[in-house]
Amino acid sequence: MKEANVGIAMGISGTQVAKEAADIIILDDNFSSIVKSVMWGRSVLENIRKFVMFQLTVNIVALTVVLLVACVNVIFSSVIFDHPKFGERFYPPLTAIQ
Repeated sequence: MKEANVGIAMGISGTQVAKEAADIIILDDNFSSIVKSVMWGRSVLENIRKFVMFQLTVNIVALTVVLLVACVNVIFSSVIFDHPKFGERFYPPLTAIQ
């Protein structure tokens, strides 16, 4: 069990050596509990993977938007307009941080 990815031992009928080597100890001796615990473990792992993928996607999009707005601000801040609506200089509505 020490070499397994996740060791599972029975709580009542399992030996003390098996309980010490196991990562998960099932408190009852029902084999359906093993199936339930494995399914819960896989579900938790899948949810963690989905969350990490969501976080990476959101962070990449946020970084891209910030860089785009910063580049657009640099381009537009160097342009001078003589239009009365803009005054002498055009300032973009959002800064890179916003």
